[in-house]
Amino acid sequence: MPVQKQNDSKSLYFSERITNMMNKFMEYPLTIIEAPMGYGKTTFVRESLKKTDADILWHKTYDADTGGFWSGFCHQMETLNPEKAQSLGALGFPIDSTTRFEAVKLLKKMDLQKNTIVIIDDYHLIASEETNAFISYLIKNEILNFNLVLITRYVDLKELEELQLKGQLLYLHKDNFEFSCEDIKKYYRLCGISLKDENVKMLHRMTEGWVSALYLIMLNYQQSKKLDTSRNIGKLIENAVYRFLPEEVKNLLLSLCLFEVFDLEQAVFVSQNENAGALLEEVIAKNAFVKYDEINKTYQIHNIFMNFLQEELEKQGMQYELYSRAAKWFVREGNYNLSQHYNYLNKDFESIYATIEAERYKSVNYAYKKEMLVTIFRECPKAIKKKYPIAVLMISFELYTYNELEYFEQACGEFLEYLHETVDMDEEEKNHLLGEFELLMSFTVYNDIRKMSVHHEKACQLMKKNSFLLPREGIWTFGSPSILYIFYRESGKFDETLEAIFEALPNYSHVTNGNANGGEYCIKAEGYLYRGDYENALITNYQAIHRAEACQQTTNMVCSLFLMMRLSLLSGDYARVLELQQQMQKEIELSKEYRLLYTAELCNSYVSSLLNETIQAPSWIEEGDYSSEHLLFPNVGMMNIVYGRMLLNKGEHHKLVGSFEHFMEMASVFPNLLGQIYTYIYVAAANRKIFRQEEGLQLLRTALDLALPDRFYLPFVENYEYVSPLLTELSKESHYSEGIGKIIELAASYQKSLDQIKTRYFKDNGPKLSARELEIAKLAAEGLTNKAIGAQLFISENTVKMALKSIYNKYSINSRLKLKEYLETL
Repeated sequence: MPVQKQNDSKSLYFSERITNMMNKFMEYPLTIIEAPMGYGKTTFVRESLKKTDADILWHKTYDADTGGFWSGFCHQMETLNPEKAQSLGALGFPIDSTTRFEAVKLLKKMDLQKNTIVIIDDYHLIASEETNAFISYLIKNEILNFNLVLITRYVDLKELEELQLKGQLLYLHKDNFEFSCEDIKKYYRLCGISLKDENVKMLHRMTEGWVSALYLIMLNYQQSKKLDTSRNIGKLIENAVYRFLPEEVKNLLLSLCLFEVFDLEQAVFVSQNENAGALLEEVIAKNAFVKYDEINKTYQIHNIFMNFLQEELEKQGMQYELYSRAAKWFVREGNYNLSQHYNYLNKDFESIYATIEAERYKSVNYAYKKEMLVTIFRECPKAIKKKYPIAVLMISFELYTYNELEYFEQACGEFLEYLHETVDMDEEEKNHLLGEFELLMSFTVYNDIRKMSVHHEKACQLMKKNSFLLPREGIWTFGSPSILYIFYRESGKFDETLEAIFEALPNYSHVTNGNANGGEYCIKAEGYLYRGDYENALITNYQAIHRAEACQQTTNMVCSLFLMMRLSLLSGDYARVLELQQQMQKEIELSKEYRLLYTAELCNSYVSSLLNETIQAPSWIEEGDYSSEHLLFPNVGMMNIVYGRMLLNKGEHHKLVGSFEHFMEMASVFPNLLGQIYTYIYVAAANRKIFRQEEGLQLLRTALDLALPDRFYLPFVENYEYVSPLLTELSKESHYSEGIGKIIELAASYQKSLDQIKTRYFKDNGPKLSARELEIAKLAAEGLTNKAIGAQLFISENTVKMALKSIYNKYSINSRLKLKEYLETL
């Protein structure tokens, strides 16, 4: 029989092997602590960091929602640098190399002045191929003074061994936390219980060194004087802890078990018990399943106890009431993600619609995924939707952006029905909502500018204030790098379309507080470009830029900068192209319109493809990935112009011919005539290469028939090297001779400019770096800052900056990520 000397069950015991690891977190960029529930992982980390003077950020993961995880992570980072943390939030969770690079760049710009340890607790809940890839990328691009700790029940990191071998990872697993027989004996003795050797062996055999089971058995022994070795953890908790708690304490814990971490104000609000603080102190004093963090002033319930409480909560049917309280708490805190999450779990459609209506764009834009949005529209009773017509309107717009057109039409019909039946709304507000609806309806005739304009005019007549549905910062181009691509839909009608745009866009810009401002000048400049009038294209493009800058229209700036890149290629000024690429990147970062990063990649990849280079092409473009993660659906056809040219460059002629119907389908949705013209040209060139001359000639005839009525020569000029034999043959046909003559004239000048660029920047199969440049390039690719590179090589930061500019010019790239990718191919 064990001998009990004192009751000290809250004593903490760590084995010697784990104690030796306690001070090593800052020696490694990444620490992974992997063990099943109840092995003391979180306790170990908290105790290890008690004496450190580092900044500690503790982020708790609740579920597999990457949006919610990223929102919480960025919220934690605000304590270090609010501006950069907000930029991280706007970026969204990094799902690919583009956004990972941007996220790491923002983290590096936080310029951490002291050691910072970021803990992600219960990482297994969010672990996926995407999150693991981001963690690996983050660690490989080491950030000064940044250390990451993952507490997880399991881990599936592909680079685990590689990171360990490179000394970048401290990895603690289940074996490190298991108690040996000697550990069990020492632990119980520390808590005032002396065990005989046979008792120790029995406990070790039954628990396999699982500390939580050992703790519960000890608590039960203190009450019953028996060593209960039941493997049922729920029964152990019931017998050792829960049944001895007063009813008021039980009710308090049940009301808080949705949150593993909470503060006192939250506890009082959710439990509706003003005495929550005193009751929590009572629980903390009696067992180790609830702890108080003095630094962050928060309470935490242990996972094992929390799971038990949640099961009890469901048995009593109390969870739905608590979902409601939790949602109200988070809406009070301005956390719409979590508020709507709990309302959604509770199927509390009334609160969901009320929040959307009260907060308007904020709550919809950040809280809902496609499946969730469809559910709250489809399952919500009409009686509730009728009370919140504004919410129905906002949900309608989101359904359109997700391409859920059937539900979109249904939602629009319901909005009008509810609005007309609303009696407690003044006439001005009702007219404003009808104006918002007209703006929404304009997208149902998207890219037919005259039909869209009818709705814009009606909106202007109805609205006395700016739109909340389509604010100034909205991406009105859907991320297209060309406004001409969007609105050019009928052969021979470009001038009419241009006139209609000049009439229509001022109305649209007026009610949206400047959205799309300058877009009409941008498409006019593009028209000059496609007709070979480069001087007027440049002049008009500057007009577009000035108007875009006046209203912070990043989407229009991206279009104008892309146009400027193409003009610079035509003049042989590749250094200017690189400057414009960097300017585009900067514009996107400053505006935090991070979806446009993919647009920038389309632009850069197209420029590279025109030079027959693929250095800058990310994998999603090279592989022809049309997924909505990269492009909004009205813009997917733009991908054909870039991807098709790359297939042509690679000589994948059969694949290109086989993709013809797919390309045409993508370009015919709205329709987008420019996408069709380029497709006909590419497939004509591919047919010629596989000795299908007649098919190639017929396809090129179709391209000429579409483009020449508007005098659009540029698509043929850019691809002249591939279609010149076909054009020569077709020039014999009288109705093509004049147009083809102009194409040949423009192509001669264009080819001369390209040859000049290739000779200077791409001679001898690649650029040559000096020994010093190669040194700097390798360090930059590893993620070191200019300052750090200078310190390591004993040169000035400005010298590093100038060297990198030269390196970027030689490699025709514009970022450390692209530099790293290029060096890896050498």
